[in-house]
Amino acid sequence: MTHPEGLARRLCREELGRSLLAVEEICGLGSVNRVFALRLAGGEKLLLRLRPGALREYQKEVWCLRAAEAAGLPVPRPLLCGAEEDTAYLVEQFVEGRPGTTLSGEEALSLWRELGRFARALHQIPVQGFGLEWAGDNRFCDSFSPTLERQIAYNLSCLAEGDPVLALGGYPRSAQGSIRRLWAGLDPRRIPLGLCHGDLSPRNLLCGPGGATLVDFGCAAVHACPDYEVSSLERHSGDQWQAFLEGYGWSEARWAAHRPRYAALLLLRRVDTLRWYLGTLPPGEIDRQDPRLQDHLSQLRAALETAAPYLD
Repeated sequence: MTHPEGLARRLCREELGRSLLAVEEICGLGSVNRVFALRLAGGEKLLLRLRPGALREYQKEVWCLRAAEAAGLPVPRPLLCGAEEDTAYLVEQFVEGRPGTTLSGEEALSLWRELGRFARALHQIPVQGFGLEWAGDNRFCDSFSPTLERQIAYNLSCLAEGDPVLALGGYPRSAQGSIRRLWAGLDPRRIPLGLCHGDLSPRNLLCGPGGATLVDFGCAAVHACPDYEVSSLERHSGDQWQAFLEGYGWSEARWAAHRPRYAALLLLRRVDTLRWYLGTLPPGEIDRQDPRLQDHLSQLRAALETAAPYLD
């Protein structure tokens, strides 16, 4: 990897025309990036993120941050994005604040309402395509499932006796017909797609005197709204979930009526992700003790529990 301090000094001097006083690595901020605070002359601070091979993801984040800012959302302002040798870099405004996970009581519930408002605004941003990968401009893509319609059709076609997901115990044979009917009832033409943050949670909100700032768009995707966004939120406590719905502008009755579609799409996504992972493994070399495989199976079984009330 490129030497972080040398890169930081060059970027500040040549790209920003600023003098860098100090570079401090921030540990525990993200699981895959190296993150640094850059202190400039005059007291300003910037954030530098580094990761080999992450240029396309960082470019996606820059686009998302700019689109979110244009939509009126409080997000860090991106300043520089590029690559040196094999190392991608992203320089953005440093946001002072404490993580939303440190709040409690009414402050925490207020933050969940903010999450709902942020999600609603994100889902209205004009985008095209379908998937997790940024394809330039406002278009996203997924080489494995290029459209939601194709995702549904592909997974329906796999629901047969030789399905490797069935062989792994991902779902019981007795549920195969019910799952087929559940997915067959999905009409992609009636499912709105929008920009989803992909990891919307209090840990990705920084709270300061001016309010909450939404960070980390690395998991952003164009997907079903609000289904894709809330798959990691509904499990939280009733008060938190109610606050999110309030911020999003939905009543509990509207969510209850919507929940069958949400459960069908969640199950579809978990099965589809497991199929994708199996496709990355060498043929005939599936290790049932593989931790990642077990994690995918665990998420699939949880989605089956969510869908259970709607499986006839």
